[in-house]
Amino acid sequence: MAGRRPVGYAAAMPPSPVPQIARLREIGWHLWDPMELADPHGNWDDHCADAYDSYLLNVVSQLQDGWPAARAAAHLDWIRAEWMGLGAPTAQSLAASRATVAAIAAYLESLAGGD
Repeated sequence: MAGRRPVGYAAAMPPSPVPQIARLREIGWHLWDPMELADPHGNWDDHCADAYDSYLLNVVSQLQDGWPAARAAAHLDWIRAEWMGLGAPTAQSLAASRATVAAIAAYLESLAGGD
């Protein structure tokens, strides 16, 4: 029986590449800073480095689950408007959400491709 998989068990799926939080922060802080916590150069203080982590990790999960980029960007828009209480999205904030999701998607693709 050695080497045989028990009946009813599927083959193990390869794990999804794990994104580095530092890279996600770099993307989020430079492209999507709805609370304007970064300085004019896109840098942040260590005390608030994790301010957007859960939102960015959520985008990673959404994209890995097959969400279209537009839907993930709309979710960031909702977070900004409703969760953060910053009001209706502006043209600038909509563009920032789209750019953030596109950058995260490109980063995930580079991980999957081994780049």
